[in-house]
Amino acid sequence: MQLIRDLWRGDVTLGKTFWLFGFGVNLLLTIIFLFFNNQPDILAILPGKIFFFSLLVFSIIYGPFVLIAIWRSANKYQGLPRFAILAKIMAIFGWVKYFVSLGELGKLFLE
Repeated sequence: MQLIRDLWRGDVTLGKTFWLFGFGVNLLLTIIFLFFNNQPDILAILPGKIFFFSLLVFSIIYGPFVLIAIWRSANKYQGLPRFAILAKIMAIFGWVKYFVSLGELGKLFLE
Protein backbone atom coordinates (compact mmCIF):
# COMPACT_ATOMS: atom_id res chain seq x y z
CA MET A 1 0.00 0.00 0.00
CA GLN A 2 2.83 2.37 0.83
CA LEU A 3 4.35 1.87 -2.62
CA ILE A 4 1.06 2.74 -4.30
CA ARG A 5 0.77 5.85 -2.14
CA ASP A 6 4.38 6.86 -2.87
CA LEU A 7 3.88 6.35 -6.60
CA TRP A 8 0.69 8.42 -6.58
CA ARG A 9 2.41 11.26 -4.73
CA GLY A 10 5.45 11.19 -7.01
CA ASP A 11 7.73 10.14 -4.18
CA VAL A 12 9.28 7.21 -6.09
CA THR A 13 12.33 8.18 -8.14
CA LEU A 14 11.68 9.22 -11.73
CA GLY A 15 13.86 6.45 -13.15
CA LYS A 16 12.06 3.73 -11.24
CA THR A 17 8.62 5.21 -11.91
CA PHE A 18 9.22 5.66 -15.62
CA TRP A 19 11.22 2.55 -16.47
CA LEU A 20 9.82 -0.02 -14.04
CA PHE A 21 6.21 1.03 -13.51
CA GLY A 22 5.67 2.88 -16.78
CA PHE A 23 7.69 1.05 -19.42
CA GLY A 24 8.18 -2.34 -17.76
CA VAL A 25 4.63 -3.02 -16.60
CA ASN A 26 3.17 -1.75 -19.88
CA LEU A 27 5.55 -3.98 -21.84
CA LEU A 28 4.44 -6.96 -19.76
CA LEU A 29 0.76 -6.09 -20.29
CA THR A 30 1.35 -5.72 -24.04
CA ILE A 31 3.02 -9.14 -24.22
CA ILE A 32 0.12 -10.75 -22.33
CA PHE A 33 -2.48 -9.08 -24.57
CA LEU A 34 -0.56 -10.19 -27.68
CA PHE A 35 -0.53 -13.73 -26.30
CA PHE A 36 -4.31 -13.62 -25.92
CA ASN A 37 -4.61 -12.20 -29.42
CA ASN A 38 -2.60 -15.12 -30.84
CA GLN A 39 -4.35 -17.77 -28.71
CA PRO A 40 -8.09 -17.13 -29.16
CA ASP A 41 -8.93 -20.61 -27.82
CA ILE A 42 -8.07 -19.39 -24.33
CA LEU A 43 -10.89 -16.87 -24.54
CA ALA A 44 -13.33 -19.68 -25.31
CA ILE A 45 -13.11 -21.01 -21.76
CA LEU A 46 -14.46 -19.23 -18.69
CA PRO A 47 -11.15 -18.91 -16.76
CA GLY A 48 -9.56 -17.34 -19.83
CA LYS A 49 -12.41 -14.87 -20.17
CA ILE A 50 -12.24 -13.96 -16.49
CA PHE A 51 -8.47 -13.48 -16.59
CA PHE A 52 -8.66 -11.41 -19.78
CA PHE A 53 -11.45 -9.20 -18.42
CA SER A 54 -9.58 -8.72 -15.12
CA LEU A 55 -6.45 -7.76 -17.02
CA LEU A 56 -8.43 -5.34 -19.14
CA VAL A 57 -9.95 -3.64 -16.08
CA PHE A 58 -6.51 -3.48 -14.44
CA SER A 59 -5.05 -1.85 -17.58
CA ILE A 60 -7.82 0.73 -17.76
CA ILE A 61 -7.17 1.75 -14.14
CA TYR A 62 -3.39 1.36 -14.20
CA GLY A 63 -2.83 3.52 -17.30
CA PRO A 64 -3.92 6.87 -15.81
CA PHE A 65 -2.44 5.96 -12.43
CA VAL A 66 1.07 5.42 -13.79
CA LEU A 67 0.91 8.43 -16.13
CA ILE A 68 0.01 10.69 -13.20
CA ALA A 69 2.75 9.04 -11.12
CA ILE A 70 5.34 9.73 -13.84
CA TRP A 71 4.23 13.36 -14.11
CA ARG A 72 4.38 13.93 -10.36
CA SER A 73 7.74 12.19 -10.07
CA ALA A 74 9.07 14.39 -12.89
CA ASN A 75 7.89 17.45 -10.94
CA LYS A 76 10.03 16.36 -7.98
CA TYR A 77 13.04 15.24 -10.03
CA GLN A 78 16.27 16.92 -8.91
CA GLY A 79 18.57 15.80 -11.73
CA LEU A 80 19.01 17.18 -15.23
CA PRO A 81 15.86 19.07 -16.23
CA ARG A 82 15.83 17.45 -19.67
CA PHE A 83 14.98 14.05 -18.13
CA ALA A 84 11.96 15.49 -16.34
CA ILE A 85 10.86 17.23 -19.56
CA LEU A 86 11.29 14.05 -21.61
CA ALA A 87 9.33 12.04 -19.04
CA LYS A 88 6.48 14.57 -19.22
CA ILE A 89 6.51 14.47 -23.03
CA MET A 90 6.31 10.68 -22.91
CA ALA A 91 3.46 10.93 -20.39
CA ILE A 92 1.57 13.16 -22.82
CA PHE A 93 2.10 10.59 -25.58
CA GLY A 94 0.95 7.96 -23.08
CA TRP A 95 -2.32 9.84 -22.53
CA VAL A 96 -2.89 10.05 -26.28
CA LYS A 97 -2.25 6.30 -26.63
CA TYR A 98 -4.53 5.61 -23.66
CA PHE A 99 -7.48 7.50 -25.13
CA VAL A 100 -6.95 6.03 -28.61
CA SER A 101 -6.91 2.54 -27.05
CA LEU A 102 -10.09 3.31 -25.11
CA GLY A 103 -11.73 4.41 -28.34
CA GLU A 104 -10.70 1.20 -30.09
CA LEU A 105 -11.95 -0.81 -27.13
CA GLY A 106 -15.26 1.02 -27.26
CA LYS A 107 -15.61 0.20 -30.96
CA LEU A 108 -15.03 -3.50 -30.21
CA PHE A 109 -17.76 -3.57 -27.59
CA LEU A 110 -20.20 -1.62 -29.75
CA GLU A 111 -19.86 -3.90 -32.77
